Amino acid sequence: MLHRTLRLKDALSFQKAFRFGKPFEFGSVGCKVLFTTEKGLKIGIITPKKRFRLAVDRNRAKRLLSEAVAPVVGVFPENAFIVVFFRNNQKIADFASVQADMEGLVRVISTSVGRKG
Repeated sequence: MLHRTLRLKDALSFQKAFRFGKPFEFGSVGCKVLFTTEKGLKIGIITPKKRFRLAVDRNRAKRLLSEAVAPVVGVFPENAFIVVFFRNNQKIADFASVQADMEGLVRVISTSVGRKG
């Protein structure tokens, strides 16, 4: 579970990150990263009704993403708003595959940020 201080709660910040953030994808997981001048990292998780019809499925998917994000939080870039989601056309298998996809996503983000600097 993500710590309370890491959660992206503000609706306006959530919208800005999702609309204007740079998209990254790896396997079944995708995210949008918006680099900000504000201090600190904030992470939001999306599980839309179009993809997960039942609330039980949405809660399970959100819990799965939250548990996969928690170990790699320290590797994410500082001063960023990040919105994490499952890609539409990808199957969700199990926690191990989602965690492997999340680690791959972090590698993609870190190499992209490394090229800029």
